[in-house]
Amino acid sequence: MWVYAFFQSIQSLIEPYSLFYWSSYAFLATSLFAARLGKRFYPGYINDLVAATGNYWLGAIYYSLLIWAGTDTLHILTSFIFPEAQIIKYPSFYWGFVILSFVSLLLLYGTWNARHPLIVHYDITIKKSST
Repeated sequence: MWVYAFFQSIQSLIEPYSLFYWSSYAFLATSLFAARLGKRFYPGYINDLVAATGNYWLGAIYYSLLIWAGTDTLHILTSFIFPEAQIIKYPSFYWGFVILSFVSLLLLYGTWNARHPLIVHYDITIKKSST
């Protein structure tokens, strides 16, 4: 229910540009599938770009679903623990903005760690048995 409210708030912001919204959404939703099928048709650079777009989109969707599920679970638990908290409206636009920002930061952090790996060298000596 809150995921629907989040997407409705985003859509209401983009309502004058709904054709752009839905065409970009369709591109993101089909980019990973198109990259996997289009290895024969697309040149290497375009295929890599479309595959990276699809992978980021898939990661963003997974992170969003996990964070929304956690947020909704906390909201349900707090409404059982504190029944008077049900009077307070659940601001879906603000929560959506916070979660979207958090997902963006997670994707940036993951990209940074993937591009700058930490390499640690260990010196290991193994004793051999004299048989």
